[in-house]
Amino acid sequence: MAVHFISGLMTHKRPFIVGELGADADPFMLHVYAALAEKERRAISQRARDALAAKKAQGQAGRPQRQGRRES
Repeated sequence: MAVHFISGLMTHKRPFIVGELGADADPFMLHVYAALAEKERRAISQRARDALAAKKAQGQAGRPQRQGRRES
């Protein structure tokens, strides 16, 4: 998704500045960073799904039950 977004900006000649790279960032490097961001997003998502599945298998998924009422 990030690669498609960045390439769309470049194709339509929309000016944009990447804060970390500055105004004269190399288009190739922008594509590389966007691809790495997509890969990391997928990895984070997979780790979160794996952790949730492990907790469900242990019967520990979801919010803990409340232990009575709190008085104000």
